[in-house]
Amino acid sequence: MMPSDMFIAAKPSSTVAVSRAEGVAMAIMYVLHARKVPVTSEEYGKIAAARDMAILERLLRRALTVNSADEMFWEPGVLLAVLEARGVPLTDEERYEITTCTDPDQLEAWLRRALTVSAAGLLFID
Repeated sequence: MMPSDMFIAAKPSSTVAVSRAEGVAMAIMYVLHARKVPVTSEEYGKIAAARDMAILERLLRRALTVNSADEMFWEPGVLLAVLEARGVPLTDEERYEITTCTDPDQLEAWLRRALTVSAAGLLFID
Protein backbone atom coordinates (compact mmCIF):
# COMPACT_ATOMS: atom_id res chain seq x y z
CA MET A 1 0.00 0.00 0.00
CA MET A 2 1.34 3.38 -0.98
CA PRO A 3 1.45 6.13 1.68
CA SER A 4 -1.18 8.11 -0.22
CA ASP A 5 -3.43 5.02 -0.27
CA MET A 6 -3.16 4.78 3.51
CA PHE A 7 -4.17 8.43 3.81
CA ILE A 8 -7.21 7.89 1.61
CA ALA A 9 -8.12 4.70 3.48
CA ALA A 10 -8.01 6.65 6.76
CA LYS A 11 -10.44 9.33 5.50
CA PRO A 12 -14.16 8.93 6.13
CA SER A 13 -15.85 7.58 3.00
CA SER A 14 -17.98 10.71 2.55
CA THR A 15 -14.83 12.85 2.49
CA VAL A 16 -13.27 10.58 -0.13
CA ALA A 17 -16.43 10.75 -2.26
CA VAL A 18 -16.47 14.55 -2.10
CA SER A 19 -12.76 14.66 -2.95
CA ARG A 20 -13.31 12.40 -5.96
CA ALA A 21 -16.26 14.48 -7.11
CA GLU A 22 -14.25 17.68 -6.75
CA GLY A 23 -11.39 16.08 -8.69
CA VAL A 24 -13.67 15.06 -11.56
CA ALA A 25 -15.26 18.53 -11.57
CA MET A 26 -11.78 20.04 -11.81
CA ALA A 27 -10.95 17.66 -14.67
CA ILE A 28 -14.10 18.76 -16.52
CA MET A 29 -13.11 22.40 -16.15
CA TYR A 30 -9.57 21.61 -17.30
CA VAL A 31 -10.86 19.82 -20.43
CA LEU A 32 -13.22 22.69 -21.26
CA HIS A 33 -10.44 25.24 -20.73
CA ALA A 34 -7.96 23.25 -22.83
CA ARG A 35 -10.53 23.00 -25.63
CA LYS A 36 -11.23 26.76 -25.30
CA VAL A 37 -14.91 26.15 -24.56
CA PRO A 38 -16.39 29.22 -22.84
CA VAL A 39 -17.97 28.52 -19.44
CA THR A 40 -20.27 30.96 -17.65
CA SER A 41 -20.15 31.34 -13.88
CA GLU A 42 -23.56 29.62 -13.69
CA GLU A 43 -22.26 26.62 -15.67
CA TYR A 44 -19.11 26.53 -13.56
CA GLY A 45 -21.29 26.52 -10.44
CA LYS A 46 -23.34 23.57 -11.72
CA ILE A 47 -20.19 21.58 -12.44
CA ALA A 48 -18.54 22.48 -9.12
CA ALA A 49 -21.68 21.63 -7.11
CA ALA A 50 -22.22 18.19 -8.68
CA ARG A 51 -21.48 15.28 -6.35
CA ASP A 52 -23.08 12.37 -8.21
CA MET A 53 -20.25 10.46 -9.88
CA ALA A 54 -22.48 9.14 -12.69
CA ILE A 55 -23.47 12.70 -13.60
CA LEU A 56 -19.87 13.92 -13.35
CA GLU A 57 -18.61 11.08 -15.54
CA ARG A 58 -21.28 11.89 -18.15
CA LEU A 59 -20.31 15.58 -18.02
CA LEU A 60 -16.64 14.66 -18.42
CA ARG A 61 -17.42 12.57 -21.53
CA ARG A 62 -19.49 15.43 -22.95
CA ALA A 63 -16.76 17.98 -22.18
CA LEU A 64 -14.59 16.18 -24.73
CA THR A 65 -16.97 16.95 -27.61
CA VAL A 66 -19.18 19.96 -26.85
CA ASN A 67 -18.77 23.35 -28.50
CA SER A 68 -20.36 25.24 -25.60
CA ALA A 69 -20.66 24.31 -21.94
CA ASP A 70 -24.45 24.61 -21.95
CA GLU A 71 -24.58 21.64 -24.34
CA MET A 72 -23.27 19.46 -21.52
CA PHE A 73 -26.47 19.91 -19.53
CA TRP A 74 -29.02 18.83 -22.16
CA GLU A 75 -30.75 15.73 -20.92
CA PRO A 76 -33.01 13.35 -22.87
CA GLY A 77 -35.02 12.99 -19.64
CA VAL A 78 -36.49 16.47 -20.12
CA LEU A 79 -37.88 15.47 -23.50
CA LEU A 80 -39.27 12.22 -22.08
CA ALA A 81 -40.92 14.14 -19.22
CA VAL A 82 -42.62 16.54 -21.65
CA LEU A 83 -43.96 13.68 -23.75
CA GLU A 84 -45.18 11.85 -20.65
CA ALA A 85 -46.85 14.96 -19.23
CA ARG A 86 -48.65 15.47 -22.53
CA GLY A 87 -49.75 11.81 -22.61
CA VAL A 88 -47.80 11.01 -25.79
CA PRO A 89 -46.94 7.29 -25.73
CA LEU A 90 -43.52 6.03 -26.86
CA THR A 91 -42.50 2.75 -28.43
CA ASP A 92 -39.33 1.09 -27.14
CA GLU A 93 -37.58 2.12 -30.36
CA GLU A 94 -38.60 5.79 -29.96
CA ARG A 95 -37.50 5.80 -26.31
CA TYR A 96 -34.16 4.27 -27.34
CA GLU A 97 -33.70 6.89 -30.09
CA ILE A 98 -34.26 9.69 -27.57
CA THR A 99 -32.19 8.30 -24.70
CA THR A 100 -29.17 7.49 -26.87
CA CYS A 101 -29.11 10.85 -28.64
CA THR A 102 -25.98 12.86 -27.79
CA ASP A 103 -26.61 15.79 -30.14
CA PRO A 104 -27.93 18.73 -28.11
CA ASP A 105 -29.25 20.49 -31.24
CA GLN A 106 -31.29 17.41 -32.13
CA LEU A 107 -32.60 17.09 -28.57
CA GLU A 108 -33.64 20.75 -28.62
CA ALA A 109 -35.42 20.33 -31.97
CA TRP A 110 -37.27 17.27 -30.65
CA LEU A 111 -38.16 19.12 -27.45
CA ARG A 112 -39.72 21.97 -29.45
CA ARG A 113 -41.72 19.46 -31.49
CA ALA A 114 -42.73 17.55 -28.33
CA LEU A 115 -44.78 20.56 -27.26
CA THR A 116 -47.24 20.07 -30.13
CA VAL A 117 -47.01 16.53 -31.58
CA SER A 118 -49.83 14.03 -31.09
CA ALA A 119 -47.59 11.00 -31.66
CA ALA A 120 -43.92 10.51 -30.75
CA GLY A 121 -43.11 9.28 -34.26
CA LEU A 122 -43.73 12.81 -35.51
CA LEU A 123 -40.67 14.02 -33.56
CA PHE A 124 -38.37 12.26 -36.00
CA ILE A 125 -39.88 13.63 -39.23
CA ASP A 126 -37.99 16.62 -40.63
